[in-house]
Amino acid sequence: MPVSIEVLGLNRGSLFLAFKRTGLISFVLLLQACGLITKESIYEGVRSQEKLKHAGQPIEPTAMPSYQDYENERNRLKKGDE
Repeated sequence: MPVSIEVLGLNRGSLFLAFKRTGLISFVLLLQACGLITKESIYEGVRSQEKLKHAGQPIEPTAMPSYQDYENERNRLKKGDE
C-alpha cells in the first residue's frame, strides 16, 4: 500500500524544496571537485604558455622542465640549504 506524502506530514511544496536544496548542494560539490587547482596544474599552464610564446623557434636550453623535474630540483636545493 503506497504511503501518501500527507501521511508523512509533508506537502508538495516542502518536498520540492527539499529536492531542490539537495540538488543544489550536489551541484555545488560537483563543481568544486571539478575545479581543483593544484600547484602542478598552475606550473604546467605557465609551461605551456612559455612553449606557445616560442613556437617555431629553436628550443632554448633554459626551457622550463617538467613539473616532476622541477619538484626534484626544488627538493634537492631545499635539502642543500638545511
